[in-house]
Amino acid sequence: MPSRLRRALRAPRRLQFTTEGRWFVFMTIAVGAGAINTANNLLYLLLGMMLGLVVLSGVLSEWMLRGMLVKRIAPGNLFAGQPAVLSWELRNTKRVVPSLSIEVAEHESRATRSRRRTAIGLAPEPRRKRFGAGVVDDGDPGGPKGLALRVPAGGKAWATGEVTFPTRGLQRYVGIDVVTRFPFNFFEKTRPIEDPHELLVLPAIDLDRAASVQVASLQGEIMRRTEGRGGEFFGLREFREGDDRRDIHWKASARRSAPVRRLYEREENEAVSVYLHDHLPASLEGEALREAEAEMEDAIRLAASLCAWYIDAGWRVGLHTIDGHVHESIGAGQLHAQLRHLALLEVRRDEEPPELRGVDVPGALMVATRFTPPEVRGAATRVVEAREGGDAAPPSGGDNPSREAA
Repeated sequence: MPSRLRRALRAPRRLQFTTEGRWFVFMTIAVGAGAINTANNLLYLLLGMMLGLVVLSGVLSEWMLRGMLVKRIAPGNLFAGQPAVLSWELRNTKRVVPSLSIEVAEHESRATRSRRRTAIGLAPEPRRKRFGAGVVDDGDPGGPKGLALRVPAGGKAWATGEVTFPTRGLQRYVGIDVVTRFPFNFFEKTRPIEDPHELLVLPAIDLDRAASVQVASLQGEIMRRTEGRGGEFFGLREFREGDDRRDIHWKASARRSAPVRRLYEREENEAVSVYLHDHLPASLEGEALREAEAEMEDAIRLAASLCAWYIDAGWRVGLHTIDGHVHESIGAGQLHAQLRHLALLEVRRDEEPPELRGVDVPGALMVATRFTPPEVRGAATRVVEAREGGDAAPPSGGDNPSREAA
């Protein structure tokens, strides 16, 4: 059926019973049956009052949804496994009636919902209906949700909600559900809005883990190579014996009553290239495939953490996978490009391991899994092993400057 015709035939509202609503309707039917059997006027009066509440609930809930406009507020960087706050701007175009108890929910696409359920260990959904383009419609939109208690007439309010994305990659949403249970919580009335949207979730970063896999002597080398001569101003530190007196910052020394010297960045940063052989054998099935996919996801998180750790240390960092690469550079923009590349990475599943070029260059750092070919391991300068059968849940990592800079 053409999408335009499907939109024309779709009901403008969806209505669902709440638990309280089911009990209320059941009692209404029971009172009606008793009134008919006994011809008791008091029961007829009570039945009329209960039916009036049902009608009033439908009218008031429609007033709450009518004239509501929703606008997404672009979030910052989203990381898998890390709580994030999403916001929506709600505008009430009605001149007199405010809108009360308005909930906003992103409606997941079918692929996004299936991936999320698999990541958290849930079985596939038993029933599927179409809503818009390829979305499951079973009353639960599945996506992030926010609540606004009151949107004034002719004004606006903001709904916010906290969400944790279990997996990296594009989270696709086909629309927004504007929902209310006002006034009696008997029914949940939903106004669907078709508004396709995508959110990019980056791999989790764990700088502590990245630092723990480095050679101990390498850390001191990094600290020495972040300062030099001839570059841009780097910072200040106390003057030490053997330092060049030409680097003394006299104004700062006068304020501190102690000699202080200028530090300069090196004009040429040290470079490293992180390689990831993102391939799994095509023969894997069932539990073995799930374990291999979990290990590969762990390798992707480790590669992201290493890129962030080296960039924080001032190195030029490149990232290479089978089907693409990010050229060596420095700074927050470089890190974001690498994290985006890893977030959108689709793991290859071929009969024969595809070639990963350039691993034999100096400074190549290989993030390896048990499926990485021996010739690729041997060509790298250093090899870092991902956890065998890695946990599907991303590491916590905590807050760090790289996550903010990305």
